[in-house]
Amino acid sequence: MVWCAVGISLSTCQEQPTLPVAAQPSAPVASPPANIGMPAIHQTLENFGFSGSVHVMDEETNTAFHSDSAGYYKKNVPASTFKIFTSLIALEKGLLRDQYEVKPWKNRVQQNEDWNKDQDLKEAFAESTNWFFEDLTRALGKDTLNAWLDRIGYPVHISNNETKFWLDEDFVISPEQQIALMRKLSHGALPFSQRTFDITRDIMLRKDTLGIRIYGKTGWGTPHGINVGWYVGWAEFPNRKPIYFATCIEHAEPAHEHFDQWRKHITELALQEVYPNGWRTPSTNPTSH
Repeated sequence: MVWCAVGISLSTCQEQPTLPVAAQPSAPVASPPANIGMPAIHQTLENFGFSGSVHVMDEETNTAFHSDSAGYYKKNVPASTFKIFTSLIALEKGLLRDQYEVKPWKNRVQQNEDWNKDQDLKEAFAESTNWFFEDLTRALGKDTLNAWLDRIGYPVHISNNETKFWLDEDFVISPEQQIALMRKLSHGALPFSQRTFDITRDIMLRKDTLGIRIYGKTGWGTPHGINVGWYVGWAEFPNRKPIYFATCIEHAEPAHEHFDQWRKHITELALQEVYPNGWRTPSTNPTSH
């Protein structure tokens, strides 16, 4: 399998004017996908005491793979996956010059030691630094953010003035909706300039090898005392259409010892189950859950 690689930086392009919403390119529209189960991942989640589900959408074959088909529609807090959209909006509005503009920490001591320093967007996105994104959401304001969420087609509005609303129990999104947004983002079918897309793709790039690029963002929240862990994104290839993924696992407090690592690891296991002989030939086992 070639799902393991090292990351590289993408170049940015000259800024282009933002197109009106109606003029934006559209993500591909296909007939309803074939649905196939992932019984091994379903069992793995149970074995480690996780609930939740894993979902893979193959645009090339128009096939959807689910560890639990009902989980595809279950809504949960987006947690730090929302920082994808904070980044897009902040870049488009000019709150950040680019991914390398450094913002001051201001001695706001955080429990996560990796957050206790000045950071640029690229590092803050990788470390999921809360104070960095709180500053951005505070500067944008609820009304501006909600106007942009309407344009993006994000499925929920911000209902309070807190700067970490992405952890609010009323601010929720499903794996189905996450994948729909990832498809729009990967195809540039959202109302942002090309420069904003290029910078956002750069900070989202997690792995790159042999022309295969994986873009993604994790998230971790604790609504109602339940640990919710996300990993969402997509994989691009030199000679086939993208593959999208949305993993949302849950574990009661206290969190599983390696809960943060399992968000990505379970996704990689799912891709191995779906593509046992490489990404060219997905499984066609018609089992479903």
